[in-house]
Amino acid sequence: MYLSNEKEKRADFLFEAVSALNASERVTIVCDEAENTARNEKFSFRADFVTARSFGPPAITAECACRLLN
Repeated sequence: MYLSNEKEKRADFLFEAVSALNASERVTIVCDEAENTARNEKFSFRADFVTARSFGPPAITAECACRLLN
């Protein structure tokens, strides 16, 4: 599982939460803009599903999400 947030403070919180839950082996935190993550070959076309919250207009959200879906 990948959790992504472009803000370092929020990504740090996610990292701490994942560590506290002993889920570090199953969860990777990505601190980058969603547009960059979607273009990164490491993440492209690997997800079974994508969720987004307070991301942006639906068209932009869908564009980024579809690049991540396998």
